[in-house]
Amino acid sequence: MNEDPVWDEADDLFAAVHRMLLRLAGRLPDEVVAQLREFLGNGDLRHLPDAVSVATVQYAVAVPAADKELLARILLALGVPGGEPERYDEIPVADEVPPLGAFRFLPVPTAVAERAGDRLPVPLDLTGGGDPEDLTVLPARLGQLADLAYELTDRIDDRWMDNVSRHPGVRRIWRAWRLDAESPPAQRRVCLAELGPGVRAWDITHDAQRALADKGEQAPQVETFWAGEPLPPYHRAALAGAALLWTPPAAVPERG
Repeated sequence: MNEDPVWDEADDLFAAVHRMLLRLAGRLPDEVVAQLREFLGNGDLRHLPDAVSVATVQYAVAVPAADKELLARILLALGVPGGEPERYDEIPVADEVPPLGAFRFLPVPTAVAERAGDRLPVPLDLTGGGDPEDLTVLPARLGQLADLAYELTDRIDDRWMDNVSRHPGVRRIWRAWRLDAESPPAQRRVCLAELGPGVRAWDITHDAQRALADKGEQAPQVETFWAGEPLPPYHRAALAGAALLWTPPAAVPERG
C-alpha cells in the first residue's frame, strides 16, 4: 500500500499548521490544544489563526517567528481582509521552542509504577505478546510483570490503538502518562503515533481525538508526527517514558 500519497498546496499548508501545533503541545492548556486540532481537522483555517494568536498572548507562550508568520500566511491564503489574526502584534516570539518544563513521563499510571518498582522497564515495549489486539497478553520478556498485565493498559489505550492502527502508513503507536510538578502529581494520558511520509496526520489526529472523547477521555492529547522529522522537547521526553503499544505486523514472505 502506498505510504507516500501526493500532496497538493492545501496539504502543505495543513502540514505546516500541524507541525506548529506540535510545537505548542504541552505549552498551552490541554483543552486549548485539543480545540486547535479540532479546528484543523475540520478544515476550519479561518478561525484557527485567531485562536492560536489569542492563546499565545493569553498564556505568554512564545513561538518561533516562522510560526507567527504562518498565522498571517493562512489568512492571506484565504483572502481575509487585513491578513493578520487578532492580537498579532502581541504574540511573543522566541528563537526556538524552549526546553521541557516541569513534566515527566511514565509508561503506566503512577500507582502501577510504584507497585512494579524496579521490574518496570522505561520505556516499556508491550509488542510481541502473540495477540496484537490484546495488550494484556504480555511478551515473554515481560514475565516479571504478569501480575500487573491487566493494569498496564486500559480500554482507552485499546481504543487509541485500534483507531489509529487501521490507518495506512502508521508505523508505531505509543501511550505515555504525563505527570506535572504538583504533589500528588496530576496525570494526563498522552497518545503518540509515528507516521510515514505523506500521511495526513491532521486527519488521523482529528479522528482519534473524537474516538477517545467517545470513550470519556477529556480533551484527548493526540500527538502524531512524521518519521524522520525532528521533534520538540515535549515529544522526545514523552517517547522516552512511553509504552509502545503497536507496530505493524511482520510481512508474510511470498511463496516462490
